Amino acid sequence: MTTPHAIPAVACDSPRSVFPTRLIPEVSERIGLGSLACSLLVCFGHSYLLPQERDLADAWMNAALVIEGGVKHGLARVSTPFFFIVAAWLLTAAIVGQRSGWWLVDGPRYRTEIGKRIRSLALPFAIWSGLSFLTMVLVQTLWPGLGLGSIINGSLPHILRWLAWDPVAYPLWFIRNLFVLAVAAPLLLVLLSHRVIGLGVLGTFAAAWFTYADAQTTRAVLFFSVGVYAALHPVRLPRPSFTMRALLPVLWVTCAGVIAWSRLFPGGDSALLRNLSVLLGLASLWWSLPIQGWMRTRPVQVATGFTFFIYVVHEPLASIAKAILRPAVDSEPLLVLVGWLLVGSLTFTISLLVGFLWERWLPASYAVVSGGRAPR
Repeated sequence: MTTPHAIPAVACDSPRSVFPTRLIPEVSERIGLGSLACSLLVCFGHSYLLPQERDLADAWMNAALVIEGGVKHGLARVSTPFFFIVAAWLLTAAIVGQRSGWWLVDGPRYRTEIGKRIRSLALPFAIWSGLSFLTMVLVQTLWPGLGLGSIINGSLPHILRWLAWDPVAYPLWFIRNLFVLAVAAPLLLVLLSHRVIGLGVLGTFAAAWFTYADAQTTRAVLFFSVGVYAALHPVRLPRPSFTMRALLPVLWVTCAGVIAWSRLFPGGDSALLRNLSVLLGLASLWWSLPIQGWMRTRPVQVATGFTFFIYVVHEPLASIAKAILRPAVDSEPLLVLVGWLLVGSLTFTISLLVGFLWERWLPASYAVVSGGRAPR
């Protein structure tokens, strides 16, 4: 039996806006748990332990790399699209006033929200970009034989780029692009304001995403725009049947496995499959994530409040841990797999623990580095 399911559903209306001000508890819970799952996938994805030398005929090593690669190149790819959609929906709900012609943005609200995002995105980006640079310089200076290169020998333009645009902690590209898109949101609202024309615009962005599958920009623009469109034109879709909800994760994992297997051999990678994996992942996170009783316990609910902190802290922690561990596991398939599980779980756990202790002992400074995000 299927029931209508809004994407996303909401609870109450604001008198000055066409949008509600509060998500219903189930949707808020799904967003929180989905974000936590994405943070975990990101940590394991960036803990990929590819051996420096590999025998293509080694079946056991190939199996270990399929498992790791399935997470990195398949499952973990859903994370930033999920974050972009949620962030865009919330921003659109906050800045749109009463509908009047083609200009939908309420100027004072927009300025207020951009001010918030300077504090919640731009400032944390600058802080963590600087901290990741200093951390890597320190590690490379104290442990030059670790195999992490030497960024301090880069030219001044390179160093400035690492600090201001392409950080040493490369996952921060998401924070950078999210802030730029938030500033550009009024333009996107104009392009997407008409339901039919907006679909054409989304189709154009999707074509660019499939053409340039590895480009961060096409991914960011498409899924941020999806969030904007979903907020402007709420669609009520029937909830998939139980069979389909059970099948979606199976298809997602299978697609990720095929991607990982194809990447083991030159020329086997498929951008189409990588993007299909993202779409299957989004559907699985929204419709197939089973919310169990243990997910509503206090520890899990608290952990969902640290997903941003986990994201900004896990690199270069994961890269340093991989560099330390790789020589010990480089040639043994079982050790490669165990090492990957160890690096991924430790990266996630340490990031979460540091955030928890920092927020408890130094809440004022934690509020700055986390962009004002407080745990539940």
